Amino acid sequence: FQQHGVTIQPEIELGSHNLLISLARIGLGVACVTEEFSQSGLGRG
Repeated sequence: FQQHGVTIQPEIELGSHNLLISLARIGLGVACVTEEFSQSGLGRG
């Protein structure tokens, strides 16, 4: 992100991978999770 002049300021930190994925799916931010936790979503597109 820095290479493109984008500064990231986390507002909250979450420990639930499912919640991170759900919030990112509905457009409330971005999430970085391992493939292990995102398999079901990857299969659906």
